[in-house]
Amino acid sequence: MSYTEIELKDIKQGIKMLILNRPEKMNAITSVMVDELLQALSELHRDRNCRVLILTGAGKGFCAGLDREEIEKCKDVEAIWFLAKYATDVIQAMRGIPQPIICAMNGAAAGGGASLAMACDIRIAIPKTKFILAYINIGMTAGDMGSSYFLPRLIGMSRASDIMLTGRPVPADEAERIGLVSKITEPEALISTAVEYAENMLGKSDFGLRLTKEMINSGMDSGSLSNQVLVENRSQSLCAATNSFGGQ
Repeated sequence: MSYTEIELKDIKQGIKMLILNRPEKMNAITSVMVDELLQALSELHRDRNCRVLILTGAGKGFCAGLDREEIEKCKDVEAIWFLAKYATDVIQAMRGIPQPIICAMNGAAAGGGASLAMACDIRIAIPKTKFILAYINIGMTAGDMGSSYFLPRLIGMSRASDIMLTGRPVPADEAERIGLVSKITEPEALISTAVEYAENMLGKSDFGLRLTKEMINSGMDSGSLSNQVLVENRSQSLCAATNSFGGQ
């Protein structure tokens, strides 16, 4: 399928890259982009040849969040609620696909853009990257497209409260220090570093990778050790019964 506001392309066998492609608008999210992201993620969910996905943005920034023009088109509260709900479907689809997602953050991630990054499994940043949960600064809340779900789980409630209640930007060095990003690299090495992470994952069994992401999702939500060890034991048994066991 051809896209206008995103690009989905093969990097090498087993690795695809999904690019947010509105560089003139800092890759701000529109209804069209949401449609295209949902279509691409649906295709990836069924794609057994793609084992790892890299997500990045075109141009000088990762994603500026929901396009202000889209919000201003909304005539009433119901329209705003529907737009927000529809955009959040992308976040759930990202967690739902079996492929690990590596976010190659080529600049600022604001509002829903920060949520897109946090919905990924691993985040790699460049020095000018920053996270901004900005809507708290313009009379709305800092919770947007899942940020109030992901951020406390990624860095703890106290740090998340500091960031969300103040609306202050989080620069790359702080993001790395508190565990919001895994690594900082120079801009020219960003994609190659993401590919290195992906290649490491390609050395694992396909089934093991998919079930590990599934277990992480379950662990984030279950809140119960007894439930989680059941998921782990089931997953280990399934992997042990495949031909990949012992071959890595």
